Amino acid sequence: VNEFFCALIEAGRQNDGHGLAKWVPERTVKTSDGWIRPDGFGVYLHPGGALDFYLEYDRGTETTRQLANKLAGYIGVARDWTEQGAEHFPCVLIVVPNHRRERVVAAAFAGALARFKRADKLAGLPFFVTNEEMLSRWGVLGRVWAPLPKLDRRLAIAELPAKEGLDYDLSDCIGRCFTENGW
Repeated sequence: VNEFFCALIEAGRQNDGHGLAKWVPERTVKTSDGWIRPDGFGVYLHPGGALDFYLEYDRGTETTRQLANKLAGYIGVARDWTEQGAEHFPCVLIVVPNHRRERVVAAAFAGALARFKRADKLAGLPFFVTNEEMLSRWGVLGRVWAPLPKLDRRLAIAELPAKEGLDYDLSDCIGRCFTENGW
């Protein structure tokens, strides 16, 4: 988890218009539907906007059913995010060890969706998965994120749903304050 966020910090330092504005480790969010306990929460700025996301780092030790239970928690929170529903729910980024585990996560996500009424409206939630091999090869900003449940294409982090017009200052991003040119 720390390595992932540190990679985002470094990417922000090396790319104009990019930066990690927020990193909250192991944040717990309580809702009427239960709890979600992501491994981290972040806001990554890029020229297209601000990507806010929950990070789940999966080591491949949970069964498909356990994963489905965890993902159902996120879906329940997303469903009740606003009065209008899941619009503007933060992305859920899931990092797994390998391609095979991505398919397990996709099956778990499909199983979790099936638990909800009107699952068709929830199928477009911003859930994405990648694996350590792809991150190692292409980097955190590479086209490594596959949307769940289909896994039919790969997107770069700057192509994931982002919010525009938020008031963040790149100079305040993590890793920019303490550079050679800073203090």
